[in-house]
Amino acid sequence: MADSQNDQSINNSELFQNVAVNEARVGLDFQKLPLVVQFNKRDLTNILSREEIMSRWGLAPWPVVFSVAITGPGVMETFRQVLLQVFTDIEKDYNLAEEHGVSSDDFLTGIMGDVSFAETDR
Repeated sequence: MADSQNDQSINNSELFQNVAVNEARVGLDFQKLPLVVQFNKRDLTNILSREEIMSRWGLAPWPVVFSVAITGPGVMETFRQVLLQVFTDIEKDYNLAEEHGVSSDDFLTGIMGDVSFAETDR
């Protein structure tokens, strides 16, 4: 989770680097984990624009989601993005679609139910 406030850009980068280092310490491969970068606090006024965030994070290999965690917009979409990555990983090992008839949509609905996703407008 990243903070959308203007004055938190450096902290976001440092925290993200710390996560990678700490995961490596416990034997996890950061590049193989299902990750989503969630920019929170989109309801505040002194925040980076979507364009600024995407110019910095848009080339990252992980989805970027915008959220207001305290009220919910973007939170379920973040979970959905993680689940899509999990599906992709297990699909490779178990051929869920071909051998079992389970699509990514089936997988998501089975876990999340029929959820609509409210995205933040900021």
